Amino acid sequence: MTRRNKQSGKIIFIKGIDPQASKIAKLRHILKVIRTHYKDFYWWRTEVLRYAFEIYYKKWKGNNGIYVVEEKWDNLIILDACRHDVLKEVMGEEVGYKISRGSSTLEWVRENFTDSKYDDIVYVTANPWVHKVANNLFHKLIPVWKYGWDDNYGTVLPSTMTEYAIDAAKNYPDKRLIVHYMQPHAPYIVEHNLSKKRAEYEWEFMRQLARGKLDPKEVRDIYKRSLEATLPHVFKLVEELKGKTVISADHGELFGKKILFFNFAAHPWGLRVPELIQVPWVEFDSGEPKVIRKGNDKQGLKHTIGRLKGEGRI
Repeated sequence: MTRRNKQSGKIIFIKGIDPQASKIAKLRHILKVIRTHYKDFYWWRTEVLRYAFEIYYKKWKGNNGIYVVEEKWDNLIILDACRHDVLKEVMGEEVGYKISRGSSTLEWVRENFTDSKYDDIVYVTANPWVHKVANNLFHKLIPVWKYGWDDNYGTVLPSTMTEYAIDAAKNYPDKRLIVHYMQPHAPYIVEHNLSKKRAEYEWEFMRQLARGKLDPKEVRDIYKRSLEATLPHVFKLVEELKGKTVISADHGELFGKKILFFNFAAHPWGLRVPELIQVPWVEFDSGEPKVIRKGNDKQGLKHTIGRLKGEGRI
């Protein structure tokens, strides 16, 4: 996730470059990142290993995740950084899962949406990465993070997302709908003692978690309570939607996992471990069909060709 300019974040990653930025702007960003973190061993370790993991999985292991646009749904609700096991605990019922194509939002968006145009999809998002990476690819992209940001919480609240999503469903009744909530991704929307400021971004205490200075169980509990506070707003939306609705996630979350003798937290891109790529998949059927008006008939063919090229099959 990227934050709005008026909010300062202590941790900046090289891959946090705006894809639409000029070459000079990208170079300035890289230099700024290095100046900020050149003395930080944790930052160097994370950056080097994440690139190594990404190369390893792309070159040798491959990506067995689903392409969400090829799945059967009329409405897709994305809970950012939602772990399958935690949602299963909260919902108290059978929660299926799929394998995601990314371990971060940036990777997930690039893997799913950057090789075609999707004129049959309206995307309502609280996550800025969608707008940065896949802008102009959908029939309509509604960047709620621009209009509905809550400065006190440092995020877009789920109640705000539900309001925008219901409006989008009414305004575009013949389009597939993707609604991308920011929760349970940090900053958490429940009271906790992990940071001095409620809206403080996740990376500082996630870094402390990776260093073993925080209790993983405590962080997981706060994350779970944040998810519990989100779901009533999600279910309100589900009740308003026609057709088949799926609740899923772009990626999961780590609360401290040892890999190659190092501890990792949050959701490093390129790291394909079950906690990050095994995402929930819960289906609901309203009983009332939703008729989708597709765009150009060549759209699906272009997506399939792009996917096959990406897999090296053509």
